[in-house]
Amino acid sequence: MSAEKVAKKFQVPGRLVTLISITTGNVNDTYRVILRTTYSEKQFILQRINKTVFTNPALVMSNMKRVTDHAHRRIESEADHADRIWQLPRVIPAKDGRDYVTDYLAGDVYFKTSYDAQNLNRARVQLKLCDSIESNEAPMLRALENRS
Repeated sequence: MSAEKVAKKFQVPGRLVTLISITTGNVNDTYRVILRTTYSEKQFILQRINKTVFTNPALVMSNMKRVTDHAHRRIESEADHADRIWQLPRVIPAKDGRDYVTDYLAGDVYFKTSYDAQNLNRARVQLKLCDSIESNEAPMLRALENRS
């Protein structure tokens, strides 16, 4: 089954507009997926688990789901007191309710993850950095002057 067909088998609305192979990984085949609706565009990561390295992909996905769900619960419980923004992937379920899609003919297992509000979070981090630079401008200038 092609990566394009697999990308459409997850619980994400929209039509597939882009699927780009990301070749910088070492183990799994990774793709950047862009889905578009009339009013939005979302990006996701699709990976084909390397069955030579990970001989039990269902166990890999079970562990990934358990860890990411735990991390999200913990972060959400501390959100009111957090001093930073966390960006963690979420495992996106397949249309059949499982955490992955299996290509039974090839024996391949694929999973999809996303970052909720990734652009908003990135913008918040950048604004926080700008605020920090502005509030520390005088000490930074003094430090630079002392070095000369």
